[in-house]
Amino acid sequence: MSKVKKEANSVNFQNFACITRKTWPFSLSERRKCLKRLLEMLSLHEKEICDALFKDLHKPTHESLMCEVLTSKQELQFHIKNLRSMVDSKASICQVFNGGPNETANLLASNKFDFIFYTGSSRVGKLIMAEAAKNLTPVCLELGGKSPVYIDASADIPLTARRIMWGKTLNAGQTCVAPDYVLCHEAVQEHFIEECKSVLMSFFPEGTEHNDDYGRLINKNHTQRLISMLESSKGTVRVGGSHNVSAKYIEPTLVEVQPDDSLMKEE
Repeated sequence: MSKVKKEANSVNFQNFACITRKTWPFSLSERRKCLKRLLEMLSLHEKEICDALFKDLHKPTHESLMCEVLTSKQELQFHIKNLRSMVDSKASICQVFNGGPNETANLLASNKFDFIFYTGSSRVGKLIMAEAAKNLTPVCLELGGKSPVYIDASADIPLTARRIMWGKTLNAGQTCVAPDYVLCHEAVQEHFIEECKSVLMSFFPEGTEHNDDYGRLINKNHTQRLISMLESSKGTVRVGGSHNVSAKYIEPTLVEVQPDDSLMKEE
């Protein structure tokens, strides 16, 4: 059976499950057992998970535990506790397809969906919107964007700088709510910049490039994209700026720019 035909069968099965309100014949207790086994697996293999994330993304162990393992365990515990109320009269089914932009485009071109909700980049969002338009399928797009921070003259600058630098260095800045740019009152701007330097020094006394406590970007393409944005900027680099594409590394960087700078146009 071709891949496209398999996808079509899966979509048809999902539609059938939605209409008939019938799903896989798992009882409530069996579902709870599955969730408990998954929770146990996470507990038993914390070290292996953290090691794998470090090998893939140079992700520090404390970040892996805080942002990946413990949050997943909390989600599982919540679902185990509230499973009955969550499944009452809400029978449905979820089909999972692995792939990137090309696979997504093929899936949309080969099937008619009732509604599409997408979270991700603007580039892929445009592809999804274009394919959905061919069938007039309603679409909701939650895309990457700018995440501003405003600092007025009365702010506690050392505390503000520490919080912003923590949010920006967590997962090497790759979280959707990470601070993206700062609107700072001119009276405290230089103080803020100096505090950012001090905070980074306290976080990473030996720098970030060879530090196991600072992560890497997801892949070389995104690394090069960010470097190209930095190089095309007309702003002044005030903090950081070094990078290494092959290592998927970019130093925490602060650039002083004008509102119309290229860095202000993308996430």
